[in-house]
Formats: sequence, structure tokens, C-alpha cells
Amino acid sequence: MFRTILDEVLQKVDGAICVSLMGIDGIPIEEVRRPEGVATKGPQALNLDLIAAEYAAVQKRVAKTTEGLDLDSMRELAVVTDGHMLLLSTVSKDYFLLLLLDAPVGMGKARHELRKAQLKLRDEVA
Repeated sequence: MFRTILDEVLQKVDGAICVSLMGIDGIPIEEVRRPEGVATKGPQALNLDLIAAEYAAVQKRVAKTTEGLDLDSMRELAVVTDGHMLLLSTVSKDYFLLLLLDAPVGMGKARHELRKAQLKLRDEVA
């Protein structure tokens, strides 16, 4: 079930490289990726496992900080670099979605598809 939802995001979002359902501990529960060499830049493939693990730590820290500052719960975090965009979207207190894209892409479409997946997965992981 998870794979089907994630694959739908990957197929509908131009420039999507990888989409993962992650545990807050940084361990991927399910993940789908474009085939090697597709939608990546540079001579070397990205280390998607390392990216996911490192940004899981960032997501956890930002969520803790926003709650500590009484800013309510974190729903989404975007990181934009010169070559890529990363979107993190909270599914529950224990899970989040990670979407890695080539930049520049349509952030609105990516956020919309990630939100749809988030709503579908919320019931599944509860």
C-alpha cells in the first residue's frame, strides 16, 4: 500500500528523484526512486540514503524547536539548493514524507502531491 502511494507521487511530480516514508528515527519505511541516472545531475549519483538520514535529523530538530516555541506542530519543511529541492511533510508524530527533486521544479505541484500522499498515509500509519 505504501509503495503505491509513493509511486504515484514520483510519477506525477516532474523532476522527482526519490520519495520516502520515513520513521522519525531516520529509517525509511518505504521508498521509491527513479531509475539510476534519471533526473540526477552531475557525474555521480546522489547518496539518497545519506540524504534521507541527515534530513530526518533536521526534521526532528525543527519539529522540536517549533513546538518548544509554541508555534504549533511542524507540517512541512522545504530546503532549496542550487541543484535540488527537498520537501519534508509530517504524516504523524512518528512518520514523515521526504521528497527529493531536481531544481528548478514546480514547487506547488510537488507540495500538492505530497499533501495528497500525506492524507492517504495518515490513516495507514495510525
